[in-house]
Amino acid sequence: MYLHFVWVNWDKLPLVTSDVQEVIYTALVSQCDQLKCKVVAIGGVAAHVYLLTDFPPALTVFE
Repeated sequence: MYLHFVWVNWDKLPLVTSDVQEVIYTALVSQCDQLKCKVVAIGGVAAHVYLLTDFPPALTVFE
């Protein structure tokens, strides 16, 4: 199952700057590794972060 996650801040302010972008992406990839999810794509813009994962069938969406 593929899941597409989108994170947006409340006012859609450009808070995802280049200095924090790598920290955010690293944290997301690390969490996916722990859950045994395969990161298909990760990216975004200054107000959004996108993550597409191949979600393993043994894991529920609510974990």
